[in-house]
Amino acid sequence: NGSAVGAALAFSGVFGAVMNPVLSHVISGFSYQVSLRLMAVFLGAAVLPCALSVHLKEESSGEIRTKVEGYEPVSAPVPLKTIVVLYSTCVLFCMLCGMNQHFSALAVSHGYTLEASATVLTCSMIGNIIFKLIYGFASDRVNPVYVSIVWALIGTAGTLLVLLFAGSGVLIRAGAALY
Repeated sequence: NGSAVGAALAFSGVFGAVMNPVLSHVISGFSYQVSLRLMAVFLGAAVLPCALSVHLKEESSGEIRTKVEGYEPVSAPVPLKTIVVLYSTCVLFCMLCGMNQHFSALAVSHGYTLEASATVLTCSMIGNIIFKLIYGFASDRVNPVYVSIVWALIGTAGTLLVLLFAGSGVLIRAGAALY
């Protein structure tokens, strides 16, 4: 199961890896307004058919019901501590997932051209794809907790490379790939 999840998550980053340099080239050649309009048209054309294909049933009340064999659903209040921990985890996860989007701005602030800074983000996306595939494969063979710890350490090393050596083209890209 881990390999399948890893593959599915890995291919979610393919679009970002491909489109970052393309959009940076369009921004340099025209303007950011033109590139945003082109991106909106492209995404609309890609998303609209999917959105229109969703059919909601009238009897659906918005509840998600799952049946697990041997377990009956229980209606019980959720402790505040659980809600706070869950919310905090979600916020930190969103921050972690979005931080690499600022790598290109960091590169520009260190004097890189827009196109060169886009390659930093592309390295991050390619590393993301590769590590998700490895993570899924490794999780099937080793305890997923250990895999997560190693992944966190690699990500921390990547973050340190990006933050401490942003002036070096090779090291910022290597750090972005490890992030």
